[in-house]
Amino acid sequence: MGEAGAADNVATVVSQDGTRMSGFVLQYRPQLNRWVFGAATQDKDAAPLNYTASFQVPEVNRWTALTGVYDAGAAQFRLYVDGQLGGVQNNVAPWPATHGLAIGRDLVNGSPAEFFPGMIDEVSTHYDVMPEDAIRRRADWPAPVTGQLGRYADGAGRRGSYATSEPAPGGYHFDQSLGMLVDGSQPNTRTLYSCYAGTDAFTSPDPACEGQTVGGPIGSVYTVQPTNIATVAVYRCNTGPDHFESLDAACEGATGEGILGYTLAYAPLVRYNSSTTIDHFTTAEGVRPGYILEGQHGFVALDSPSSTQAITSCVTDTDQFVSTNALCEGKTVIGTTGRLWTTAPVGVAANPVYRCISPVGESMISTLATCEGWTVDKLLGYALDKVPDDAPVFPAGARSAAALILPDKSTSTPARTAVSPG
Repeated sequence: MGEAGAADNVATVVSQDGTRMSGFVLQYRPQLNRWVFGAATQDKDAAPLNYTASFQVPEVNRWTALTGVYDAGAAQFRLYVDGQLGGVQNNVAPWPATHGLAIGRDLVNGSPAEFFPGMIDEVSTHYDVMPEDAIRRRADWPAPVTGQLGRYADGAGRRGSYATSEPAPGGYHFDQSLGMLVDGSQPNTRTLYSCYAGTDAFTSPDPACEGQTVGGPIGSVYTVQPTNIATVAVYRCNTGPDHFESLDAACEGATGEGILGYTLAYAPLVRYNSSTTIDHFTTAEGVRPGYILEGQHGFVALDSPSSTQAITSCVTDTDQFVSTNALCEGKTVIGTTGRLWTTAPVGVAANPVYRCISPVGESMISTLATCEGWTVDKLLGYALDKVPDDAPVFPAGARSAAALILPDKSTSTPARTAVSPG
């Protein structure tokens, strides 16, 4: 996977060294303005490149999943961009390179050359021909659990909020949970809408999207916080070119434009699995491409109720694990991912959350005391089995807070004039 910066020269993502030239290259070629996969016709200086080029045009500053396949049986080069077949070259017979794999450059006339001016991640090689469904799966972002107000992001870092019950807009993937949407038939609720001002996605309570392009309804939120149900405020934030929603009252350092409403203060705690990296990944947030949803452990709290503690997503080498230690027990911190109850809550169904260890040291989360045949490491806490469905109770005479963004008093002027990518 690579994120291309501006390049006026050939830029190689990955290659394998021969003696004088590369045995294969996966790269960007500016004269074509395309990704290419191929090989020099021979291991001699100035040998021409035999390649296939993508029909997809590379986008600067956007993460792209690239896969090159040499199918010896079909005598074919195939190039896949974001899991989709992008180009084919037939009647190829590359020579066998015997030197090392090179990331971020190739070999030209015996010297390292054509360096990649961007970021590269998750490089892997396979000796067999990877099936197309596996290539597609490795490039796809897994869909989140339904019922949430989700914050999504695209490869260029633009953000937008949508209902996780609906397919993500093209190019966007689930980033984090903003809580559970509420039943719009209840009192003191309103509908939120997805809106667009050019490439800037923003959320509004106005069905007309404050004069901008209407994407459609997302779902409902409370306009008043119930006294008997845990909720969190959803803030609309603005960096200038990019609007986004946040649970942070400080808008993560951006400019706050007000409160859109209140969601239920819970998020699904979900386990994913990747057969490529041999890793189980448990989180209430989004994960990388290539992971498959294995199951849900319950719901974590997004606020700070009594008798709960924060859990942190951590990583050591390629193994993700969950910890109650904010410093990840000395390993690398990914970020907090909600809160678990320290003891089983009274009167509410809850699931124990165990951290388990495989014979080779991989970490996995399970709700089973047997750890599904692995060794129990520790009990992390308890997750609610389901979101409480109590009828909301509101303060007497409650009205929408003045801080709420209202359709007749919008603060979205920057969204109306935004022209640069968010």
